[in-house]
Amino acid sequence: MCPYSKTLYQCNHSVLGTSPLGACAAQRDFEAGRCREPCDDATTHARSTVRIPLPCARCAERKANLDSRLDIIKTRLAGLRRQLEGVCGGRLDRGPRGRRSGEEERVRVREDGEGKGSAAAPTEGAVDPVQEFLRRKRMEPDAHLMMFSDHLGRR
Repeated sequence: MCPYSKTLYQCNHSVLGTSPLGACAAQRDFEAGRCREPCDDATTHARSTVRIPLPCARCAERKANLDSRLDIIKTRLAGLRRQLEGVCGGRLDRGPRGRRSGEEERVRVREDGEGKGSAAAPTEGAVDPVQEFLRRKRMEPDAHLMMFSDHLGRR
C-alpha cells in the first residue's frame, strides 16, 4: 500500500495525488523484479492531506449554473409580478396563506365602502370583526386547545 497525498475540498470531495509519496514493500519488490504485479493499493495519512477551503471544480461549476438559473427565475418572477401589479393596479403583498394582510383589507374596505360595515363609519347593528373572529374560533373543534384572552377586554 503506497502512501499518496490527498487534497480535501470544502465540499468534502477528495482527490489523490498522481504519484505516490514513497514506495511500499510490494512496489519495491515489483521494481526489483521479485514480484510480477505492481502495488495497486493507495493509502493516505492525515499528515499528507491538504485541506482547501473552496469547493472542487465540479461543485463550483454546478453552483454557478444553479445560481445563474435562480437569477433568471427571479428576474422572470419580478417581471411577471410587475405585469400583474399593472393589471391589478396596486401592490400584491400578501399575508399568510395568500390572503391580504389586515391593514390592506381595512384600507380596501375604507376606499370601497363595501363589506360588513365600513371601518371608517360603523353602522347600527354592525358586527365587530374581532368579536366575530373570536366567536368563529371558539366554534372550531380544537377550540379547547387555543388560549383566548377574554379577561383583557372585559374590565
